[in-house]
Amino acid sequence: MVRDISLEEVKLHNTEKDCWIIVHGKVYDVTKYLNDHPGGVEIVTDLAGQDATTDYDDVGHTQEAHEILEKFLIGHLKTGAPIVVTPVGLVQKKEESKPAPPATNSAPAPQKPSSTVSQPVKPKPVQQPEDDSTMMIVAGAVVAAVVAGFMLYRRSAKA
Repeated sequence: MVRDISLEEVKLHNTEKDCWIIVHGKVYDVTKYLNDHPGGVEIVTDLAGQDATTDYDDVGHTQEAHEILEKFLIGHLKTGAPIVVTPVGLVQKKEESKPAPPATNSAPAPQKPSSTVSQPVKPKPVQQPEDDSTMMIVAGAVVAAVVAGFMLYRRSAKA
């Protein structure tokens, strides 16, 4: 039976023994499928209790994979408050703005602007390192980050 499920409830199911994910606003209990997932258990459990839409789409699943996923559908994500999908696929609620309290006979309360535009910030000049060792450390860190990103990409592409 399909029902509306809140994000808070989905977040509670975030383990290998109780694994729910959100894909395109639908909630799936994939606990029983974890051991059959071609990419391995960890790929899915890393997204347990979260919106996995971005990761799911990035892999390029087959039609058969879509059909398998639909077998585990348990509900739809409740749409009470606006939802924001972050770059890593996590879902967060937007804070609702509360109406201002009624005005009194005293001076009017300052109104918070509905949207603010931040002024551009002038970047500070970059200080040059005194020797090349600092640059080597920074370059090494950049290379390590690129390699780690590539390895994660390959790992997810295998799934």
